[in-house]
Amino acid sequence: MPEVDRPQELPARLLTDAEMIEACAAQTNRPDVLGSAHDLSDWLDENPIA
Repeated sequence: MPEVDRPQELPARLLTDAEMIEACAAQTNRPDVLGSAHDLSDWLDENPIA
């Protein structure tokens, strides 16, 4: 069987802390969730449950 050319694999490496933080920040909806939680809290303060 003939040898097949395969794409060269990139060497594995660990991400630096800065790279990990940047990658996570780009994929999170945390600000949206926390913002909506604060909005809900404000609304509940203005409209207490009787």
